[in-house]
Amino acid sequence: MKIFIVLIFFIYASSCAPVYKKLQPKSKITVLDIKGAPIYDAEVILHSNAKPVGFERSREIKSTNYDGMVSFDSKREWRVETILLHGSEYYFWNWCVTKTGYETFVTNHSSANDFEKNMIVNLIKGLTTPCPNDVHFRVN
Repeated sequence: MKIFIVLIFFIYASSCAPVYKKLQPKSKITVLDIKGAPIYDAEVILHSNAKPVGFERSREIKSTNYDGMVSFDSKREWRVETILLHGSEYYFWNWCVTKTGYETFVTNHSSANDFEKNMIVNLIKGLTTPCPNDVHFRVN
């Protein structure tokens, strides 16, 4: 029985590992109109989501400058994650851009590989809809 308990403890202990997790990448977005002119004061949201669930983990909201640009810093933190079952989280990110008088721009990625760290967006004049409050992106 002691061997069984020691074996269970060893398996559990070895399934946990410290990781330096990227919660948000260093990124930049440039917001332009259809003619290529910068759009000032557009609201840009960088959503951070994680698999296996896909629910939003965090969001950072900024406004574009006179050049239509906004930058986001990288965010990382040390975590202890379990390797067994669904213990490890895999982050991915999405953009949402709104400006009154323009159609809202939203990405719907489910992988970190799909995210563009240096995005250029051309907004089209039209109906503005708000960015979703509780974002749940598709998870493959």
